[in-house]
Amino acid sequence: MARESYRRQLDELSDAVLSMGNLVASRLGKGLEALKRPEPELIEELFRGDDEVDRLYSKIERRCIDLLALQQPVAVDLRLITTAFKISTDIERVGDIAVNLGQYARNYHLNLRLLPHEQLFSIGDLVTTMVYESLKAFYDKDPRRAEEVLELDDQVDRMFWDLVSRLIEDLRGSPDRGEEIVTGAVALLLSIRDLERVADHAVNIAARTIYMIESRADYI
Repeated sequence: MARESYRRQLDELSDAVLSMGNLVASRLGKGLEALKRPEPELIEELFRGDDEVDRLYSKIERRCIDLLALQQPVAVDLRLITTAFKISTDIERVGDIAVNLGQYARNYHLNLRLLPHEQLFSIGDLVTTMVYESLKAFYDKDPRRAEEVLELDDQVDRMFWDLVSRLIEDLRGSPDRGEEIVTGAVALLLSIRDLERVADHAVNIAARTIYMIESRADYI
């Protein structure tokens, strides 16, 4: 009976990580939507929801500590618990980035007609997919899916630097476009930087998943 309870607690830990991750990935999508249409209600929803993410993170942290202290796990179970804790940290940071996107939408005028913005949302879609796929890899204990996430990181890097280069060229070619273009460019650059960080967190989740399953530390 004690063993069954222990296995159930491990399953509940994985469920909690997946639930938190799916919530944060959804909030990331809302952050991108706020950049497209900076409506006050949408932005406020992002700010209010951050407390829920923090609560979920704290609950997962407590679960991990309790399992480590009370069950003294070894081998694969120990890797699961430590990986869940580290992954939850990455997820919480993606949640912070979703809030950042809302702040950029509120504090800057991102006039999409004046800036090379299309690829920003392509990057956003790709990194959101990376987050979802890395979470699925963790939950399903699927190292191949995790490796596919790692392979996407190079594509994000190429898109990132291409968009930065396009933005710089656009600004150089339009020195007289005034404050509007400058403040919009600031928002765009901050958003690009943060989306690249989301990709890094997805890579962390995938790499830690591979370590959890196969005890391979190639990527961490």
